[in-house]
Amino acid sequence: MSPEGESLLAYLTHERALSLETIKRFQLGAVLNPVASNETARGWISIPYLSPTGVLSMRFRRPPGSDAPMKYWSPKGTRTRVYNTSALVNPGHWLACVEGEIDCATAEQAGIPAIGIPGVQSWAPYMKHMLSGFSRILVLADNDDNGQGLEFAEKIADQLDEVKICLAPKGHDVNSTLKELGAAGLRAHFGIDKHAE
Repeated sequence: MSPEGESLLAYLTHERALSLETIKRFQLGAVLNPVASNETARGWISIPYLSPTGVLSMRFRRPPGSDAPMKYWSPKGTRTRVYNTSALVNPGHWLACVEGEIDCATAEQAGIPAIGIPGVQSWAPYMKHMLSGFSRILVLADNDDNGQGLEFAEKIADQLDEVKICLAPKGHDVNSTLKELGAAGLRAHFGIDKHAE
């Protein structure tokens, strides 16, 4: 593995507390030799949007320590999608909805079936139809911002029935909650086992 790849892997496993199994499952990677049109993503983390049939699109996250003005980048023409649509294939009693791909992978790692919406402003009304097979939606809202996480959760709650907003501990999002409290602590904080009944 290249030094750049090792650095990004260390970021995902140590700073983000993602297991190697989770990284492999979601096919998170390092962009080392991009095609010309994706040169912007050189050295960035690749985040494929997977479906049961393959890759739908790609999004890239800047590496730690980067001075790039944008935190995320997608190739021109990429449309906003729901992350982890595989969680929608077998509708069940409940599903979690989170902001962002890393938080989604984190929730799944903790045993919480989840989809991710790529950013507070990315929720679109058509997305509610994807969730119609679930009797309850738990929105695991960030609490490390200036209220945008709660705004995101309320936007979803306004469009769906049976939504429960679960706010992360002050100063945290789903990922940092896992890092701070572990998987069992994350599940306990958000009341997953109680809400999933």
